[in-house]
Amino acid sequence: MEDVNGAMTGLLHVWSVYQQDADDVMAGIMFGMPSKPLSSEDMLILAEHARKFKFFVEEIALRQEYLKRVQLEGKERIKFISKIAQAYHNIKMSKAAGKILSPFLLTDYRLIKPRLIKYETEARHEISSTDTLNIKRTLSGTEQLCQSETKTSKEQSKLYCTLRRTEIPYYVVKEEVLHVRPRVLLFHDVISDDDIRNLKKTTIQQLYSPSEIYFNDAGMTIYQLKDRKFKRLSDKLSRRMSRITGLSNQLKPIQTDAENFQVIHYGPGGRLPEISDCRTESLWTCTEHDQLPLAPYVRYSGDNIATWITFLNDVKEGGATIMPALKVRVPAVKGAALFFYNYKRSGDCDLRTQYRTCPVALGTRWDAVKLIKQGGQVFRRLCDTSMDSKDD
Repeated sequence: MEDVNGAMTGLLHVWSVYQQDADDVMAGIMFGMPSKPLSSEDMLILAEHARKFKFFVEEIALRQEYLKRVQLEGKERIKFISKIAQAYHNIKMSKAAGKILSPFLLTDYRLIKPRLIKYETEARHEISSTDTLNIKRTLSGTEQLCQSETKTSKEQSKLYCTLRRTEIPYYVVKEEVLHVRPRVLLFHDVISDDDIRNLKKTTIQQLYSPSEIYFNDAGMTIYQLKDRKFKRLSDKLSRRMSRITGLSNQLKPIQTDAENFQVIHYGPGGRLPEISDCRTESLWTCTEHDQLPLAPYVRYSGDNIATWITFLNDVKEGGATIMPALKVRVPAVKGAALFFYNYKRSGDCDLRTQYRTCPVALGTRWDAVKLIKQGGQVFRRLCDTSMDSKDD
């Protein structure tokens, strides 16, 4: 049942964020790709789910289509229409809710009159008391960023691509600057197809070790890679990261410089709510009380100074990583890695680099995530005494 609920929530997020046409969704078409259409029973179940999770615009579309397909009579019809009216009321369209419900005022259904009075009262206080029944939800800035780039031409003109030299003179990497200050970078072609296959193979083998797998209700599965068979590949990838970033990624049994790799799989509709990898347990403020709940190898290693996200596949539609505060949008590009700092040089948490993952619309998404600790970077990324320091 959890899988079904997760699939319904994912569908509603994709429908809502990417503003797919309601008729297409119910006909089983997403982004022009056909699938099984929704039956009348599917619509009813999905409408109830939409109501529970406050997808009221989608609930209205589902219930209206259900009403066209199924002939309801008497009190059953009135109760059903009153749910549509309530959904309009929930999106601050009380005048429209009253318009839907008023034809049933003279029926013997006792809840009609008090609801009409309520809707009429609320309509007086609404900024927009439109009574139109053709609605389209207004997207937030974050949702607009999921759909397309929102940086202005002037902001985009500051961005560029270059070949970045590493610690090894003959090894250069393709660097794309996604934001100048704070620095947000995308490194292309940092992992081979063979390494990606081996990484996924190791991940799939861990399906037999449930203790190392974490599921959540956002369509994500997180695998903690601790298998000895993975060590050779892990060390190889960590050395490459170190050469590119100049930071230490060495895994240690105590006070490690970085965490183990996490491989994250996003199914259809899968998404990551907005988070910051800066968790305010910095190296210079941590206490024993803070550290004891942590795994032994990360205790007293400090907080996550930087984040490295390797994209292991292309995503057909959706699934971009976004930083709303910076208007940064990063579609998943196979073989590329997103890198950014979670701390300013002044030692403060940089909440500008909070990020989230937009819902995966078509296909799936695979990431390999590495969180880099403060402890190993003491002499690699120097602090700045100025609270207004310029971040590189």
